[in-house]
Amino acid sequence: MPVLIGKFSHHGTNYYFDYSTESKEPSAAMNLAEYREYYRKTHGRLAFDKLAERLERADAKGTSGRMRRDLDDMLKGNRAGEGQRELSTPELIDLLLVRRGAAVPAT
Repeated sequence: MPVLIGKFSHHGTNYYFDYSTESKEPSAAMNLAEYREYYRKTHGRLAFDKLAERLERADAKGTSGRMRRDLDDMLKGNRAGEGQRELSTPELIDLLLVRRGAAVPAT
C-alpha cells in the first residue's frame, strides 16, 4: 500500500504523519523524534534507509510524494471525515491535533 509522509506546523512545532493513498486515512500526528521511531517500527529497517530523503521532500513541500505539489494536493480525496467525508486540509490537521490531544485553534 503506497504511503506518503505529510508534514504541517502548529504553534512552532512540526508534525509528521503517514497518509495511505489507498485507504485515504492519516496516521496520528507525531513530532520528528516520535515519527522516526514509528516509521522504523512500522516500515522496517530497509525502508528506514530512505527516510531522510522522504523527510527532506516533506520538509520542503509538506509531502514526501514526488508527484504531489504540496500537502493540499496530497490530501485531496481523503476519507478522514465522518461517513468517509472528505475533509479540507485545515479540518484534517485539526482532527490530527485533537487525536494527539494538542490544543486546536478556534476556526
